Amino acid sequence: MTLEAMMKMDTPLHAEHQLDQRAGQFEPWRQNRSPPHEHSPDPLWDQVVALTAPLSASRVAQHVR
Repeated sequence: MTLEAMMKMDTPLHAEHQLDQRAGQFEPWRQNRSPPHEHSPDPLWDQVVALTAPLSASRVAQHVR
């Protein structure tokens, strides 16, 4: 899903589903990143930040850890 499409989300249920998917994408990155403190990939980070429009920033941060 593109960032533009995510920004058009208008239902919390849809946003929660997208949040679950994005959180799942962080796990393989966390396990394979090198060095251990490497920043998250910009496209993935941008998608997660877009979810703070329909959801609270706190909710998003807790879910993606």
